Amino acid sequence: MKTVSRMALGLASLMLLACGHPAKEASRYTLTFATVDDLGEPLARVPIQVGETAIGRTGESGVLRAEVNAKDGDRYPLVAPCPDGYLQMEVPDEVVFLDTRGLGGEKNASLEIQIVCTRKTRVAAVLVHTGGYEGMPILVDGIAKGTTGPGGYAHLRLEGVSSSQFEISLDTSGEPNLMPKNPRHQLQLGGEDGLFVFEPAFSKAEELPKKPKRRRRRRRSSSEEAEPEQPKRPVKID
Repeated sequence: MKTVSRMALGLASLMLLACGHPAKEASRYTLTFATVDDLGEPLARVPIQVGETAIGRTGESGVLRAEVNAKDGDRYPLVAPCPDGYLQMEVPDEVVFLDTRGLGGEKNASLEIQIVCTRKTRVAAVLVHTGGYEGMPILVDGIAKGTTGPGGYAHLRLEGVSSSQFEISLDTSGEPNLMPKNPRHQLQLGGEDGLFVFEPAFSKAEELPKKPKRRRRRRRSSSEEAEPEQPKRPVKID
């Protein structure tokens, strides 16, 4: 009998706990997903999945809004694969649904989640300045990419994966007196976008004095050759 009484007491306690903590009801949550790259540019058509439910894809603005039913405290894994050309997403592993209340007691069941996709490539902005020499060809890794403009300025945009290397050179064949000839510059991309300046210091080589022209001796023709000297003879005087 004593054992039975203990069992009855335990069951009664569980019933009281159940009555004191009623099952949570599902609430309607508004979810806002914003997908951007590491420069803050929006990414469109990124698929969003919460738990086993496919929510949809982001629009042209990189934003997706949806309403879902969940209980306070529910946790669901979040899946949002980044597009090709981007590294793994930087995003929480799961969505946690929590009801919050405003100062006036009003219910706020909305969540905003930002998803960042890091680009695999980096951009190098290159400023070329030749000190006023316009129309000078610019080469990147031996391939012509343009010429300098007014004032000898030009801008290049190079793109590649991190640690990519480029060689920028100038073709000075149109200015034979400039020194140095065909200057080159090596640059390497890092983990971030970068700004590079290629501004060789040109100088003009002094022109050598012109040598005087040598006068060529005119050869006489055979008809102009001097007659051979006649042998001297005695002269008769009358």
